[in-house]
Amino acid sequence: MFTWQQGKMRDLGSLGGETFYGKTAAINNHGQIVGQSDTSDRDAVHAFLWQKNKMIDLGTLGGKRSSAAKAINENGQIVGWSQRPPNGRSHGFIWDNGNMIDLGTLTGRPNSYADDINGSGQIVGRAAFRYGETWHAVLWTLKRS
Repeated sequence: MFTWQQGKMRDLGSLGGETFYGKTAAINNHGQIVGQSDTSDRDAVHAFLWQKNKMIDLGTLGGKRSSAAKAINENGQIVGWSQRPPNGRSHGFIWDNGNMIDLGTLTGRPNSYADDINGSGQIVGRAAFRYGETWHAVLWTLKRS
């Protein structure tokens, strides 16, 4: 993975070891980049934030699972998906101030994915209504304290 700035390619690195898989997804006006990368044990990929020349592992919603960051807003809030234990179902998440927060699913259904976030913290994505069936558009609006 790389970024192109002022006519030069800069390697973003990885979350550990040789990069066999890595993917960038979004960049904001502060130069923060999000995506997913192999981890050092290569058993999973994790969501990352690249800022100030450093790649930060955002982790998962639990256990030895995979995650991916899909979007970042100007406030540095990141959204994406993470597998959850025990069954590996995917849930949308928001990463805010160093914490990954589970956005849940539609009435406890199997999977959800957060795809984008605006400057007000509104998140759009999709959620399965039934196993292997219909997907529905979702809007998550976070309460501000």
